[in-house]
Amino acid sequence: MDGRITWVPPEAAGYEPMNCYLLIERDAGMLIDSGVGLHEDAIVEQVASVLPKDAPLTIFLTRMEPDCLTALGGILRNFRVQMVCAGGTNNPFDYFEDLNSSEMMQANYKATLHRWLPGQSLTLSTDRTVDVIAPALRLLFTSWVYDSTTRTLFTSDALSHTSVATADQTPVVTAQTDSLTAARLRSHLLTKFEYLNGAHTGPIIDRFQELFSEHRIERVAPTHGCVLDGAETVQRHLDLLLGVLAEVGDPNAKTPLSAAEGTRSVR
Repeated sequence: MDGRITWVPPEAAGYEPMNCYLLIERDAGMLIDSGVGLHEDAIVEQVASVLPKDAPLTIFLTRMEPDCLTALGGILRNFRVQMVCAGGTNNPFDYFEDLNSSEMMQANYKATLHRWLPGQSLTLSTDRTVDVIAPALRLLFTSWVYDSTTRTLFTSDALSHTSVATADQTPVVTAQTDSLTAARLRSHLLTKFEYLNGAHTGPIIDRFQELFSEHRIERVAPTHGCVLDGAETVQRHLDLLLGVLAEVGDPNAKTPLSAAEGTRSVR
């Protein structure tokens, strides 16, 4: 982080992890995002080292944006990908969830994009599914994923307010290594989600509380930032986030974005 990454505070130093995640069953795998093109060779090597040989692979893209999918070509060339999925429905007011993204996928990657609505589940094996979830916080169209087997919530670019000091530091935060402060979280949050400052954040707080009460979440896994590992760590970061959202919000404001549904107002 040297000032060129626009979604982190300009004063931030160190490194921001960029992640994708592989869920594995004995005879199948599911990749949550495919990572960035810079890391394509490393990602292919890592997937090959743990995915059962010739096992079919499903890919779920949490966002149709470069930090989530630019290593997709290497995955498609090297593995038996049976399906590429993304969340969403066709919305003429939001380019990132309309049919153009399907056309882009076909043109650039020769792959067919399948849509899964929030509330639907993807099958990984006969006794394991993952749930597609409407996010509590987003900019462009985004879907979160919940895996009940590992009790992990995959949050794309939200809850991504952590980093590491050195390139070789483990990108996992535990109760023993957690040093996040509310001030640091606030700085990151308002850089990434600037519209929150002075917005009506009550619905966003409600959505976070609803989501975390409905699911047993012991790990948060963002596309960038560190993994928050352990129920205690997850709860602490959630509490800090809700406190900051309450602090920066204005209950009398009219926000242009419905946090619960992620729909854009049009005048």
